[in-house]
Amino acid sequence: MGLVIIDTLQFFLSNQAEGFQRFDLQDRVMSRLRKMATNHSVHIIVVIHPRKTDDGEDIQISSVYGSSKATQEADNVWIIQNRTGFRVFDVKKNRYDGDVGKVGLGYSRETKSFFQLKKDELRKIFGGEATSEEIAK
Repeated sequence: MGLVIIDTLQFFLSNQAEGFQRFDLQDRVMSRLRKMATNHSVHIIVVIHPRKTDDGEDIQISSVYGSSKATQEADNVWIIQNRTGFRVFDVKKNRYDGDVGKVGLGYSRETKSFFQLKKDELRKIFGGEATSEEIAK
């Protein structure tokens, strides 16, 4: 199985269409990528920047820029949310078994790698006892 990464869809399609035509172009490209993945047994990762959200507001599937076609065609939708002191890796869609959820991620500058934060580490960030709902936010 091969792997193709498109980082980012907006850059990949830049200057090829204007106005609402760029959304139609994005829809056609996503359909063709889905077909290519199926026909050639290749995994395709497409990075799409979300629409801007208000401070403190979580990014949702509906935040995907331009069209819902990208999320409809996707087998998985992953969102990385920035928080103060850590990030949240959020699986919003999983076509294969439906399992979705969030995990807190820390980053080590020493090893240049991410690691899963434990609940007590997240509580420290929040400065005390935090509920699982607060940790997820």
